[in-house]
Amino acid sequence: MAGMENSVPATALPALGLGTYKLTGPEGQAAIERALALGYRHLDTAQAYGNEAVVGAALRAAGVPREAVQVTTKLTADAFGPADRVRASLEGSLERLGLDRVDLVLIHWPNPWRTAQEGTFRQTAAALAGMVGDDGPAASWGVSNFLSEHLETLAADGLQAAVNQIQVDALVQQRSVQEATRAHGAAVVAHTPLGRGGKPFEVPAVTAAAAAHGATPAQVLLAWHRQSGRVAIPRSSSAAHLAENLASLELELTADELAAVDAADSGRPARQDPLEFGI
Repeated sequence: MAGMENSVPATALPALGLGTYKLTGPEGQAAIERALALGYRHLDTAQAYGNEAVVGAALRAAGVPREAVQVTTKLTADAFGPADRVRASLEGSLERLGLDRVDLVLIHWPNPWRTAQEGTFRQTAAALAGMVGDDGPAASWGVSNFLSEHLETLAADGLQAAVNQIQVDALVQQRSVQEATRAHGAAVVAHTPLGRGGKPFEVPAVTAAAAAHGATPAQVLLAWHRQSGRVAIPRSSSAAHLAENLASLELELTADELAAVDAADSGRPARQDPLEFGI
């Protein structure tokens, strides 16, 4: 089955990308252009963000060669159903982005409340598996906010997602989901990688590593993600924070520092429960 050959090579997605949630309008476009000028080469958007057109406009205005930038978008549950419905939804994203294809398309949520009559993530995944590739509207497909049981369902259908984009930060690490994602041959992409409300910045292991390296807590957290094998896609609109985050690529934490951040895990689940929430 085509889905079993689906993959994102380790070199395809940069270790650090730009999350574009809430980057809308002229200010959002300017922020994305700043990121591209600084060297960001992965843009993550979604139908639900309402900013695919802004992302596409920024990419064109920045003057960076299209082949140099990885573009990810995510489908809402409105795309759930047979292949023609999925393709129409993805083509709508391409039209808004102003692109012929995206590098990666994700199912945004498993959306358990969808009935079989309306379509399920299983149908959508099967449809995506049949249309991605060199000549398709997307190079690869994956999922977002999927739990272990959802990945097991895909595997039972003979389908393999290239990535699973999930919430991971120092306090909410979702270790079992990370382990299941890798066990199913998918890469872990961390959304909200710096956490919410600044709490992960206050973790003693993070502040200690920041002091030891003359770095910021954000840089420590992003280095932790990278050295733990995760792609991180923090959102920022300020030039200073964009540059600060990018500089994390030069930071190397020690094994003890990595272990200390690992130990900060609260064991709490993600903020939104994929068994209850969906878009």
